[in-house]
Amino acid sequence: MTELVCLSVSHDSAPVGWRERVAILARDQGSAALAVVRAGVAGEALVLSTCGRVDTYAVAADGDRAEAALLGLMADRAGGAPEALTAGVQALRGSAAARHLLRTAAGLTSPVLGEPEILGQLRRAHDLAHRAGATGPVLDRLVRDALRAGRRARDETSIGIGGVSVSSIAAGLALTLFGPTTGRRAMVVGATRTARGLGARLLADGWAVTSVPSVRTGPAVSPLLGAFDVVASATGTHGRALPAEAMIDAGAAHGDRPLLVLDLSVPRDVDPAARDLDGMLLYDVDDLAAAADHALAGRRAAIPRAEGIVEVELDRFEAWRATRSLVPTIKALRAHVRSAAIDALGDVLSSGPDVGADVDEALERLVTRLLDAPTRRLRAAAAEGAGDRYAEMARELFGLHDDTGAQRPQRPCPAPLHGARTPARSLPDRAH
Repeated sequence: MTELVCLSVSHDSAPVGWRERVAILARDQGSAALAVVRAGVAGEALVLSTCGRVDTYAVAADGDRAEAALLGLMADRAGGAPEALTAGVQALRGSAAARHLLRTAAGLTSPVLGEPEILGQLRRAHDLAHRAGATGPVLDRLVRDALRAGRRARDETSIGIGGVSVSSIAAGLALTLFGPTTGRRAMVVGATRTARGLGARLLADGWAVTSVPSVRTGPAVSPLLGAFDVVASATGTHGRALPAEAMIDAGAAHGDRPLLVLDLSVPRDVDPAARDLDGMLLYDVDDLAAAADHALAGRRAAIPRAEGIVEVELDRFEAWRATRSLVPTIKALRAHVRSAAIDALGDVLSSGPDVGADVDEALERLVTRLLDAPTRRLRAAAAEGAGDRYAEMARELFGLHDDTGAQRPQRPCPAPLHGARTPARSLPDRAH
């Protein structure tokens, strides 16, 4: 039996300065997940890295080994020892790990409660991991259930009411600070979805917006910053797109006018030392999330109902996961009963060439009918946590081998069964 493992670094456990050390660029999430699988510690992996979290999920035969390996990979990115990271890392196993992804998709773990962007971010992270060959049946199913939980939370509760997000808070802050936007100018640095979304919000609010999409922006924008009232950056890259030198030059060129700098990127684009510059108002994603708190009273009222949706979807996932362990036993049972029926009907099967297909279909119906009730009871037992015990009883009662893949020798179908399906042979379930 495999175990689901999650290592999470989020805005709840670590500040942005800590998170940016382990952040993974959006485009690299698939290769990061594949690296976990190639390390030989997990059969499946998924990496979800956003402004509010860096979560790594793995499906592994040895949960302890997988957790240690994930921490080691994180330490390599951060450039430190694994022991130095434990204070900011939350380790989750089994149902707790599955619940975490479901809650994340429902917007319950976001910097801004209920923010909608996480659903698209999760879809993209899964798509990248899937195309890289890093996911499998467990994580594919978990992500599907998580996306359903996220949609249900937003459709059936007020968790997403009001359109509040980090981008909307940033745009609202600019309006609050400057008031009427006539004659006001804003620069948006980056070509990410966040940058484009914020640019569109500012434009709708009446700002004259200049977009600088290139990620190599430091020297290019330094001479220009002084002409803007707001500079927002969301490049989604490593390295400071707006280093300290650029911000010092911008402050000098700005004179007595305040310069609002909005850093919506993790890793951060703006050198945090800019906070100490006169006339510079710098807000990063954690600052903006804190500013959103007063606007979320309506959303907070929806938390209990959203948590209820998460638990329903978690029960669905856990029931599915429990029944997966029964697949080898069910396959073995079907093969065993089919083989016994072929043995018992040997003379009939040898009576002529015209009965092959009809008898083969009849055998399938017989096997299905005989095993329908036992199979349903096995699945029900698995859903209640007793699947392994019932599967062992079935193997013992029917004389199946413990590995559920090697039954007693089966009598092959006689020659007249041309074109009919050959007796099913059970195979060990793929280890996930």
